[in-house]
Amino acid sequence: MIRIPLAAAGLLVLMASTGLAQASAPFSVKVRPTLDPLPIGVCAAVEVDLLDGKGGRWPRNPSGALMSIADFDMSVTSSDPRAVGGNEIDEYHWYACGCQAGVAGAVATITASYPAARLPANARFPGVTLQATANFTLSSAKSFVNPRGGCLQPAAVATAPTVVATSPTSTSTAGTPLVGAPVQPATGTRVAVTPPAGPAPQNVTVTGTPAEAFVRWNLPTVSPGPVSHVVERWKTSDPACCRATSPTLSATGWVDPLVWSGAWTYQVTAIYADGRRGSASTTYTYPEPEMPQGLKAVQVARDTVVVTWQRVPGASYYTVGGPPSNAAIRVDTPTTRLTVVGLPPGNATWQVSAMYQGRTAGSPLAGSPFATISLVVVNPRYRLVAEALRVTAETVDKPLSEDGMYDEVYVASFAEVQQRASATSGLTLLARQPVQMSAVHGDVSSSLPLERSQAGTASANGGIRASDIVSPILATRTMTSLPGAPFVLWEGELLPGKHDLILHPTVWEVDQPPSELAREPSGVCLQLLCGWYKYMTGPGGETSGFRPGPKAAIAGSQIAIVEGDIVWFYGPEIIHLERHDTDRPIGLEVRSTAPNPKGLVGSWRDKMVILSSEKIEAALASGQNRIEMRFWDHWNIANTAPSTVNYLNGDYMLVIRIERMP
Repeated sequence: MIRIPLAAAGLLVLMASTGLAQASAPFSVKVRPTLDPLPIGVCAAVEVDLLDGKGGRWPRNPSGALMSIADFDMSVTSSDPRAVGGNEIDEYHWYACGCQAGVAGAVATITASYPAARLPANARFPGVTLQATANFTLSSAKSFVNPRGGCLQPAAVATAPTVVATSPTSTSTAGTPLVGAPVQPATGTRVAVTPPAGPAPQNVTVTGTPAEAFVRWNLPTVSPGPVSHVVERWKTSDPACCRATSPTLSATGWVDPLVWSGAWTYQVTAIYADGRRGSASTTYTYPEPEMPQGLKAVQVARDTVVVTWQRVPGASYYTVGGPPSNAAIRVDTPTTRLTVVGLPPGNATWQVSAMYQGRTAGSPLAGSPFATISLVVVNPRYRLVAEALRVTAETVDKPLSEDGMYDEVYVASFAEVQQRASATSGLTLLARQPVQMSAVHGDVSSSLPLERSQAGTASANGGIRASDIVSPILATRTMTSLPGAPFVLWEGELLPGKHDLILHPTVWEVDQPPSELAREPSGVCLQLLCGWYKYMTGPGGETSGFRPGPKAAIAGSQIAIVEGDIVWFYGPEIIHLERHDTDRPIGLEVRSTAPNPKGLVGSWRDKMVILSSEKIEAALASGQNRIEMRFWDHWNIANTAPSTVNYLNGDYMLVIRIERMP
């Protein structure tokens, strides 16, 4: 367990001694007695708090080990050297003791000296020596004996003849130290006195947090009752370790600033006006600081992440460390979230610790181990560009080629951003982009300026046929637009963990001359194209009603191309395909030859590209930033070989490029 102070306020940053040409200490230190005032006859642990000046971290010595009280030599002094003493249990536990020779009100000084004489050379900071001190005051005696270890007896008392009240014939040999015996200061006579027994407190209980223990008890049912109480505690497995005694108490409770692991024994003693005493004990197991659970980090904007965790019972507050500043930030309970702003793209890691602060003034602070969460912060703005069309087979054109040599085509699409489904809710539409239409590419012989973009090798003026590659795919040109602008299918923001993008791209063949192309009254798109968009986004063909295939693609980890439902235009099918004079999407399923007046009939399935920030980032990281979609006409008439049919035959590959926006 690491003890982390609330702040550096009150810590003394000590410099090397004057004239020793030594560097300043790379850490700060504070010495703190756990009991002040310290009753005579009682020992209390001394704590050494350390900071390395880097946001409240516990320092490490040059050997890499965490620093502790073991790095210091400890001592305690007073104007009367017999009044106080120090007791080292081991190198990690040191106690200051109030001795029977002391006087209430006397001031003593604890000194921590660096480096400890026993500290190996490789664990010392070169050229650094320092001392830190803290004072405490002795108070009236709470025990009739000197504490075990640490107290020296006066020479006159140590060699005086001794009379023991409970054993008159027993004497001590001259010169034998009288450690652990009550002292009568006037004569130096040692008298073993046992206070008379009295009724003990009832129902002693101890509860607590990793910062303090709460001792409570009930008064004994006697009259007159006790006039005061005293609480003592020690480590159950080692009664000599870590003992502490409360002040004289008038209430039936005591708060103990306990921050050490293990099992502890608490003894409550009731003191009566006639000198009687009665004691009752109980045990208490220290609750270790609890590391926060359920830590999550979610990117909610381009440079913003929300870090959340579950509440830790008993925690006073939390500290969160991480980018962008890497300084520890305090989050007071009951809040269990922190919004972090100003993050650059890249890997980011946050650490969260539960902090426990006692309610008594100057009580120590306990901190849990850190819970850690990492996240790759991305720039979530992307762009999808129609990069090229690769032609395996052109469509069957009208014999007179009134609209130009071979094929004239354009690319169109619309896109939807969905709120990702959760365990309790399905997909929710957040935004739908209007239909986008590229320029018409192909033979420009019969077109007016800006109506078409020349592409293909069928003639000197263009015309798309087998083996051609149309690239780049250009946006519709206007008098005000820049010439040669690439056709952007979609651009926008996709937040990781929150959004899914469903792109609906299409490739269309133009069989009518430009002068006969029917447009919607708005002029945004051609009539058949707008019919497709209105159907797909209307109540009869809502795109959110996905079949199992698209749903699986959304849940998958890779960019996926899937087929959706059959698209219905103004009627259930596209008819009279044998006439080759209707603008239509490439990629029809030709299902039957219907009686006149329908003639050749085709239907079409929607094609969807399923993307998300996670899928796009994986593709960009692997260099696979292009999507290839095949649009080809199927012949599905039973018992009829595709090679015997010469009606549609279009076979195009659309290449979509993924880009990251600035």
